[in-house]
Amino acid sequence: DSVPLCWCFCFVREPLKTLCVSSYRELILFKYSFADINECTTDNGGCQNQCCNTIGSYYCKCQAGQKLEKDGRGCEDVDECAVVNGGCQQRCINTLGTFHCECDTGYRLHADERTCIKMDPCTGGNGCVHICQNENGVARCACHPGFQLSEDKKACVDINECAEGLAPCSHHCVNTVGSFTCGCHPGFELGADGKQCYRIELEIVNSCEKNNGGCSHHCEHAVGGPRCSCNHGHRLDSDEKTCIDLDECESGEACCTQLCINYLGGYECSCREGFRISSDGCTCDALDDDELEEEEELDIVRFPGLLFKSAPQLLHYGATSLPLTQEEEDDEEEEGEDIRGESTALHRVAHNCSLSCEDCMNGGRCQEGDSRCSCPVGWGDILCNEISDTLKRW
Repeated sequence: DSVPLCWCFCFVREPLKTLCVSSYRELILFKYSFADINECTTDNGGCQNQCCNTIGSYYCKCQAGQKLEKDGRGCEDVDECAVVNGGCQQRCINTLGTFHCECDTGYRLHADERTCIKMDPCTGGNGCVHICQNENGVARCACHPGFQLSEDKKACVDINECAEGLAPCSHHCVNTVGSFTCGCHPGFELGADGKQCYRIELEIVNSCEKNNGGCSHHCEHAVGGPRCSCNHGHRLDSDEKTCIDLDECESGEACCTQLCINYLGGYECSCREGFRISSDGCTCDALDDDELEEEEELDIVRFPGLLFKSAPQLLHYGATSLPLTQEEEDDEEEEGEDIRGESTALHRVAHNCSLSCEDCMNGGRCQEGDSRCSCPVGWGDILCNEISDTLKRW
């Protein structure tokens, strides 16, 4: 009733015959030798990927990561992620013929390429200048108090609390790097909170009573302490207490047109040879030929580049100056006595002998039969060797 399953073989013995046998056993019993047909040599046996020949047959095979389709010849991809997530701990990514595992943000893949390990994104600072914060596996930079993030979101810049109105100082505010400090007006002191200012309630004491407040010349009591000032011709030193000489010649305040001689507390103008000081005590008038000839005959004191008709006298200013201290008044009197003494010593011979024309000084003219010289404007006394009251007032 049923057709027996058999294989057909071509035998090489003569005569060629086709025999149908039901098994290899029967074929072996026949003791005929035969040759297998390799179906894979023709069109790859119809296989899409790999054809495998066998004795009396063949079969198709697919590469790793693929499986045979229902026709037994075509190949289709195997989704490894469909079975136990491909063995991945977190995410499985299927690709053609293979797959791989991936980790969520904030994790990294272990060496087994399956397991995920939590990682710290702030390891190494991540470029943050101040603080690195781990927020769900993402690095975020932050700054210390008093600073704010710059535009690059990594560096930190100072916040000017004073300019932005963030400092609750009651009087005034001074910005510092990363912070600020509060200050108070004179007569107030800073409270314990470092922000509020409170009036200083102290017994009123004259700060100038003791040691003149430390001032060299004049002291004026003020809320913040003694306030020092100096006499005319002096200025305050860097300590705001000591008075030092003001060199009017060097500072340019002197009115001299030719030569300027500075001394403690003042200055004096002088002229070069061939000139004489004018009545204003500042400018110099040129001598005419007659006066120059008489000048050569005068008994004068010469210094390099300078010509003095008498020893330097104090130049009195018309401007109101601060009163001198007792110490300075004594110094001035001693200096005046020294100058007058020198002047007298220079010209004492003229007073002890009879007057002659050669004794007249500073352009003074000889008057025969008279007991004194005729002096030009600005000079006086018998020999014209004293500055007149007119010149002294300048």
